[in-house]
Amino acid sequence: MRKYILISFLFVAFGLKAQQLPQFTQYMLNDYVLNPAIGGSKSHFIAQGNQRMQWVGVTDAPRTFVFSLHGPLQSQKVGLGGFIFSDITGPTRRTGAKFSYAYHFKVSDKIKMGLGLSAGVLQFILDGSKLDLAVQNDLALSNAQQSVVVPDAAAGLYLYSDDFFVSLSAPQLINTKLQFFEDYENTLSRLAQHYYGMAGYNFRISEFLIQPSVLVKFVDPLIQFEGGLKVEYDELIWLGGNFRQDDGLGVMLGYNINQNFSFAYSYDIPLYSYSRYSNGSHEVVLRINFLER
Repeated sequence: MRKYILISFLFVAFGLKAQQLPQFTQYMLNDYVLNPAIGGSKSHFIAQGNQRMQWVGVTDAPRTFVFSLHGPLQSQKVGLGGFIFSDITGPTRRTGAKFSYAYHFKVSDKIKMGLGLSAGVLQFILDGSKLDLAVQNDLALSNAQQSVVVPDAAAGLYLYSDDFFVSLSAPQLINTKLQFFEDYENTLSRLAQHYYGMAGYNFRISEFLIQPSVLVKFVDPLIQFEGGLKVEYDELIWLGGNFRQDDGLGVMLGYNINQNFSFAYSYDIPLYSYSRYSNGSHEVVLRINFLER
């Protein structure tokens, strides 16, 4: 019984009622990972890698890697894609893969809507060897890994045009139970349902493109707001800023090497109590566009 209580306590401590999914300062570039309905919304395929090192200077701080690929079929009505990810925080590791399907149709001459679904698997690992246990040589966790593989799914809606977009999505839709032991079904550990709302607008002034955006994340009973501003010059280079509620500020820089290759970097500046312990967060994004339809 002791091992069941310990596992349940650990997952409560790790935030079952808080955000479980990784966060991205460059959420505008990681929009497909947040919403499967965005898959295939461009006229080309997009391959993208994202590496985030959060709270540098803090031992066992979160580290996230995501690789995604998506694009339209020849008709441009159907978008297919998928992504793989690894998210490590202290003794816990989340790895998984998802595949998505989206259908896009016209709402008016200039506005389109996408509806998307994604499904895949998630492996959650807890490394007992990295825990400082109050009871040494605990048979449940000492020098051992506990692992569980579960199904996962997401759904989304994407309304967009050349001038604006509105994105609504629900990751971890099925609220899957994380059951580490076959003979113990009363676990409190679950994949908490998340709800994301994102919107942005494009203002064009001469050779400048100005893009304000907002992201709202809700995980019962918590809500968090983010806001960003990106200014791009001549489709070549861009600068941006981001503010995350109860977290800090982010500064961003991007460069379009050509029409097919781009690079972006962001640095988060912590503003609250943990700023005394962290040197900030780094995020790098590499993107390749190909197969223009």
